[in-house]
Amino acid sequence: MQNKQKPVTQCVSEKDNLIKIEGLPRDTDNFWRTDLTLSPSLMSGKKCLRYRRYSKGLSFSHRERQLLNIHGLLPYAVLTMEQQVMAHQKYFATLTSQMAKYIFLTDLEARNRTLFYSFLMSNPDEYMKVFVSATTGYLVKQFGIFYTVFRGMFITIKDRGHIYDVLSNWPYAEYVRCLIVSNGKSVLSWGDQGVNGTPVIVYKKYSNVVHGGIEPDCCLPVTLDVGTDNEQLLQNPQYCGIRQKRISTAEFDEFFEEFTHAVIRLFGSRAIIQTKDFGSSEAIKQLSLYRKQQCIVDIDLQYMGACGLAGILGALQITKLQFKDNVLLFHGDSSFCIGMARMCVAYLKKNGTE
Repeated sequence: MQNKQKPVTQCVSEKDNLIKIEGLPRDTDNFWRTDLTLSPSLMSGKKCLRYRRYSKGLSFSHRERQLLNIHGLLPYAVLTMEQQVMAHQKYFATLTSQMAKYIFLTDLEARNRTLFYSFLMSNPDEYMKVFVSATTGYLVKQFGIFYTVFRGMFITIKDRGHIYDVLSNWPYAEYVRCLIVSNGKSVLSWGDQGVNGTPVIVYKKYSNVVHGGIEPDCCLPVTLDVGTDNEQLLQNPQYCGIRQKRISTAEFDEFFEEFTHAVIRLFGSRAIIQTKDFGSSEAIKQLSLYRKQQCIVDIDLQYMGACGLAGILGALQITKLQFKDNVLLFHGDSSFCIGMARMCVAYLKKNGTE
């Protein structure tokens, strides 16, 4: 019996990889889409009232209620969005626990998204902190208990080979321009949290809308569930993710490559991939691999790192010192520290310091 020849593995050059990417089919390019409204002929009045994306609550005028056949389904009064926000502010002020505030806001989002974002924007400093996991860690620790309705997508290692099909299931794919992606490997200061890191990227979506003015449907939070090495989560009956050890680095690289190709095909090469909580080494690798073919950035390494550098430059206006005259101490090996260090080195090189 003849021995089978082992397959010869060939290295794929960057040029060959770019040719492969450029040859991928494109379903659409959402970057140029400006009309995000749905044709009125496709929506019934009862859907407008029931679906959170279109509901205005008591802001429907009497004429609208008659035309949409929802007259009698609401109290008589017509309130402006500002009046509804004031009413919800009064109720919110009576809540004493963070859990009650979180449940109230997530319920509001589930039934009236316009009112939800109007409420957040009325006082971002007060209301956005309900979703900040850094100060309300229970959102991450108890994600399995708090999960109610979908606010993003979960793509698992078991979907490998079909990521494009899974990603196509997002009901508002035609609007997506920005994907906020996490694999839960390094969540805040707690390390590996698996899918429990989802509240962090959902908060980033809220922040993009409230502080950045982005249309909510343009942002898609995506959790890449590739397992977890957190034994407590694996033993937790409320854990919502795959109960297996985190896959190897090589497997994740192949998995993320398929995900990136699916994003390019479905949303276009201008769709932004914002990675979050990948871990510094993984984030740096993905940035170096895909930055020439896809708009990809890392929130911890680049966004927060740039903010840290900006803080130092602002302080120099007070101390009157040169940047190179400072001694910088970075505490720990978090992605923020590494990102800020990389930004500082880039700034020094830009100013001629080797």
